[in-house]
Amino acid sequence: MDDSETNLAGSSALFTNMIVTPPSTLVAGVEKLLSNPELNGQVAEIHGDSVTLRPPHEVVDADSQHNLAEFTRVGYGL
Repeated sequence: MDDSETNLAGSSALFTNMIVTPPSTLVAGVEKLLSNPELNGQVAEIHGDSVTLRPPHEVVDADSQHNLAEFTRVGYGL
């Protein structure tokens, strides 16, 4: 991957020994989550050519808990 594709690093040498996830895998993960409402709350790990779904994790703080409760209250949460 050329650094100009992402503009994340000053040099493409950063990615020389890494497995870079193509944008198509990210798109596939988003499509998977959007196409199936039963996956609501799942965590999608996007890596290489794979999308791995995992159960939701514990919230990290009270602010996150509040926001999740609000999403649920308006019909978008778990």
